[in-house]
Amino acid sequence: MPEQPELWSVQDAAAFWGVSESRARAILANRRIRRVSGYPAEEIKKVDLRQGARTDLARRANAHAEPAARPEPRNSNESEQNAGQENHS
Repeated sequence: MPEQPELWSVQDAAAFWGVSESRARAILANRRIRRVSGYPAEEIKKVDLRQGARTDLARRANAHAEPAARPEPRNSNESEQNAGQENHS
């Protein structure tokens, strides 16, 4: 006679993963872990929970990069004029 697998309840799975019972049900359904008289503990232990990426935001390259430097003046005379000016407030 084949050995019976250990079966867990939704509460057991939720406690194992550290999530609510409703979240545990969603994880089990999403991973297609079918309930018989309980859920196979072996299948629950195999699940790797990861934080998903947000899909509602546009992806930007180097989102945390330093801001771009100010562009140099186009006219070399402007840079000479600005270099001699001081702010006397």
